[in-house]
Amino acid sequence: MSTENSTNRGKVPVKPHNIPQKRTNVPKKPLTAEQIDARNKRMAEQERLRRERRETFFARLSLCLIIYVVFCMLTALFVYSLYTGGSSDSGYKMVIADNEGKAIKKISAEVSNIDGTQYISASNLSLLYDFTLAGDKQQVTLYFHNISQSISLYKDSAAVEINGSMVRLGAKIIFTDDYYIPVELIETYFYGAIIKREKGTTTLSRRGEDDGFTLRVHAPETPIPA
Repeated sequence: MSTENSTNRGKVPVKPHNIPQKRTNVPKKPLTAEQIDARNKRMAEQERLRRERRETFFARLSLCLIIYVVFCMLTALFVYSLYTGGSSDSGYKMVIADNEGKAIKKISAEVSNIDGTQYISASNLSLLYDFTLAGDKQQVTLYFHNISQSISLYKDSAAVEINGSMVRLGAKIIFTDDYYIPVELIETYFYGAIIKREKGTTTLSRRGEDDGFTLRVHAPETPIPA
């Protein structure tokens, strides 16, 4: 009796609930129609939210790209205007005005600009100056009234004869349905001509008739062929 007690002394009695039970495969209950419907709605809602997030992301990305492209274009235009707006006539429209600054005629940039150079036709120039044209398909002379001076123009040539002296322009004279003269000729050799360039417009006018008009010539060091 004492031997059995000494053997079991200090051991915790094993209770039935401490014994591990074997797991048995219990079949899951099938979902009811309400549960299936709720699950489908939940999944559809999750998918909708994911789709909205994707659409929002791509919309914001597209907007950023558009803003970036517009910014680059505006920057390029600004830089281009800095380099061309101050000294070049390219892209300017033209206004012919009287000596009081009132517009006589407006000419679009598409008409007044040819190959990057601004031109004025002889017919438009006659709005400011009184002259007579004489010549043929290869050469024409402008005879200015009251001053007995003249300018001879040659087809497809940058050489111009002013009162018998040859000068060279930066662009050629163009003969088509009219005679197109680079604005450079008026700006450089017409004493009394006024040319203003601002806000994309070249305004061409002259001083009052009482101030007189003449052609000024810078004689070239060497002859310039036509």
